[in-house]
Amino acid sequence: MTHEDNRPGEPPASKRSFGERRSEKVKGELLLLDGATGTELNRRAVATVRDAVAPSGTPAQGAGSVAPLEDRYRPDLVPPDDECRVEHSERIQHLVEAGVDLLLIDTMNSIREAVIAAKLATSTIRPALVSFMCDREGRIRSGKSVTVAARILLPPGVKALEVNCGPAHVLASANCGRLLRHHAGAYSQAKSRKNP
Repeated sequence: MTHEDNRPGEPPASKRSFGERRSEKVKGELLLLDGATGTELNRRAVATVRDAVAPSGTPAQGAGSVAPLEDRYRPDLVPPDDECRVEHSERIQHLVEAGVDLLLIDTMNSIREAVIAAKLATSTIRPALVSFMCDREGRIRSGKSVTVAARILLPPGVKALEVNCGPAHVLASANCGRLLRHHAGAYSQAKSRKNP
């Protein structure tokens, strides 16, 4: 998906890097799809975004998406911290080497995994944003409030928090709404997966 306009307050241009996951390591190289390394795959994605935006003449930033390592609907499946550090470090390195302008820690379902990925992202020179997937009550799917996430993530350098992938009325709920007044954004998703 790409966004041609990149005026203040609008989302940066993005290409689906969401969900890149290590499938198999052979001699230190990550094998994905046609055998390209994670860096090469992401370079192609960044080039696609830049090519798509170029005809508009509008300056744009490319955001690299860093998704949960497991099912975004299942916070109980978040891997142990060490595994999260290793895999998110690789993903973020691939995106930075590919030339993204900023990092979006995307559709997280637990604060624990989001904090690990965000610390790695903020250690780069790229701005980092974090988005959370909320349940029907407007809480992060692991049960914590977005306010707790904001207190943990904003001080160490995350530029903004977002809530996403839920019905608009959930994203505008009291739990999410308080967050959205400060350092935040939201985007809705019309379809919803029936999963607790």
